[in-house]
Amino acid sequence: MNDSNDDQPNSVPEEEPKSSDNMSEIREAFRDLGDSVKRAFEAGTSDARKAAEEAVPQARKEFSKGLHDIAYGVAYVASFGVALTREITPEPVNDGFREGSEAGRKAAENLMEKRRQEEEKTSVEESPTDPPEAVPV
Repeated sequence: MNDSNDDQPNSVPEEEPKSSDNMSEIREAFRDLGDSVKRAFEAGTSDARKAAEEAVPQARKEFSKGLHDIAYGVAYVASFGVALTREITPEPVNDGFREGSEAGRKAAENLMEKRRQEEEKTSVEESPTDPPEAVPV
C-alpha cells in the first residue's frame, strides 16, 4: 500500500543530527546578539547620562526663574494692597490698624518673654545639685 516506507506507514523522515559546526554557529550568533544588546544598553546609558547632565542646569535655571516670578507676584500684590488700603481707608481705620498691630506685637513679645523665663526656671530647677557629704559615724 505504501511504497515509500514498508515498516512504518505514516513515518516522518528523520532529520540529520546537527553537527558541531552548526552548534558553534548558533553559539556565535547568540554571542553576537548579546554583544549587540550590551553595546545598545551602554550607548543608551551614556545618552541618558549626557541628557541628564544637560537637563539639570536648565531645570535649576527654570526653577530659579519660577521662584523669582512667584516672589515678584507676592510682593506686588502685598505692596499694591497695602498702598491701596492706605489711600482708600479713612484715617480712623488706619489708626485702628496701627494700634492693633502695635498691641499684637507687644503681646507676642510678652508671650515669648514668659516662655524664656519659664525655660530658665525649669533649667535651674532641673540642674543637678551637689550630693550631701557623707558624715562618718
